[in-house]
Amino acid sequence: MAKKPSQTSPILDDLKMPKIYLWLLIVSVILFVPVYIPWVVGWSNDSFLAFLHDLGASGLVAFVLILTVEKVSKDRMRREAADRDHQRALEVRKATDDIKENLFRAIYNRYVPEELFAQVEKVMFEEPVYRTNYSVSYYIENFKGDALNGLTKELVQKYVQCTAASEYTLTNTSSQPIRYQSKTHLELPLDNDLHRFVKVRSFTVGHTSLSEEEITQAEVDDPKGIHYKFEHVVELLPGESVKMSMASRMIKRNEDQEVWASRIPSDGMRLSVQSPDGILVEATANHLDELRQIPEAIPKTKHWELNSAIFPFQSVIFWWTIPPEIDVDTTENN
Repeated sequence: MAKKPSQTSPILDDLKMPKIYLWLLIVSVILFVPVYIPWVVGWSNDSFLAFLHDLGASGLVAFVLILTVEKVSKDRMRREAADRDHQRALEVRKATDDIKENLFRAIYNRYVPEELFAQVEKVMFEEPVYRTNYSVSYYIENFKGDALNGLTKELVQKYVQCTAASEYTLTNTSSQPIRYQSKTHLELPLDNDLHRFVKVRSFTVGHTSLSEEEITQAEVDDPKGIHYKFEHVVELLPGESVKMSMASRMIKRNEDQEVWASRIPSDGMRLSVQSPDGILVEATANHLDELRQIPEAIPKTKHWELNSAIFPFQSVIFWWTIPPEIDVDTTENN
């Protein structure tokens, strides 16, 4: 078995010396001490002992000077080594910064200002989660049944109910466990009587669904009164993936639009919108690539897909209108 290298402190390292220094110490002590031994003094010549004593004293002084010089020299070498390591670290850091600054210039033969690169870095490298298999289903329907209670005919004719159901797989791309804060903001209608309809109806992480009480506890007050806010923490281990789904209810005008923005990077998106008879729905994307419409397979439902990566706060916009020649009765009674 190989022996482990011994670990000593700098002080013990300083005590290590060449054998010649050790012999100098021994000989100097031997020459220095006899003058203080009575029987040696009586046996030998005083002048000779004094000579040996002075020679030993000189040797001891030389030994101390040698140790001092050695220590000073080693301390200086340590400081120089530490300075070199520090300088090397600074050089590596500067080289890394230069690489980051000139990465796009080297690859695309162009200079990217620091402010732009900071945004690219924030969007692409600092976000610890990534979303895949992202789909959104949006259902536009007229007020009916119990929803009509307490509403004037004017409100019923002016607004529609919208249910949004989304599902995706969330993956922790970092090397550390994370607590990801899932956030949902739903726009509140101008009419306060309709605020009670706006709410997250279900939220599921893996095989665990939140109860109505847990959903209520996860609601966050908006001081401005503009949005209904819902936040829930999802814990993920490094590289772990979990399937998530959510359903929410909103109130929109019978001719309106929805901006569905992504808060985290996604590998794409599928969108379907189902609407009542007489309502026309169109969609586009705030994206470099086109939102492609898929031929309808279900009556009254339109489908689109974006088969490109979606960065945070890029969005899909869809809107619905009632053609002038169509008079839609937005009141339904069961």
